[in-house]
Amino acid sequence: MVKHINIKKTVTIAHMLMTIVMFIFTLGYFTNFLQIRSADRELYDAMQAFNQLIFKASLALIVGAGTMFAFDTQHSDHLCWVSKGINSLNAIGAMVFSAYVLSELPAFKAQYSLIDVEDILMYFPNYKMSTFTFEVGTTLAVAFIVSSLLLIGVSFFKSKKA
Repeated sequence: MVKHINIKKTVTIAHMLMTIVMFIFTLGYFTNFLQIRSADRELYDAMQAFNQLIFKASLALIVGAGTMFAFDTQHSDHLCWVSKGINSLNAIGAMVFSAYVLSELPAFKAQYSLIDVEDILMYFPNYKMSTFTFEVGTTLAVAFIVSSLLLIGVSFFKSKKA
C-alpha cells in the first residue's frame, strides 16, 4: 500500500515552522552585536532599531501562523476561499518581511565590516568579528520567500481526489 503524501499539509506545516525559525532568529540576531556599541554607536542604534522592527513583525507572523493553524488551513477544502485568503495573507506578509530583511542586511554587514576591531577588543578582549549572523539571516529570508511562494501555490492547487 502506497501512502499518499498531502503536499498542502506538508507545505503549510513547513511554512509555519519557517515562521518559528525566523522568530527565533530575531531573538538571537542582536546578541552578537552588543559589543559594537563602544566602537560605532550609530551602527549599534540602527541595528537595534532594525532588530526591534523585525522582532515585532515576526510576532505578527507568528500570530498569522497561529491563525493558519486555528483555521486548519492545511486540511481545509481547496475551494475554501477563507483558507486561501489566510494562507495568501500570511505568505505575502512573510515575503514583505523577508524582502525588508534582505534589503537591510547587506548594508549592515558592510558597515559592520568597517568597524575597527581594536576599538572593541579594548573593552571585550575575547570578541571575534563574524558576519555569520548576516549570512544566516539572508539564507533564512530567502528560504522564507520560497516557503511563502510554495504556500501560495499549494493554496490554489486543486488535487485530484482518488
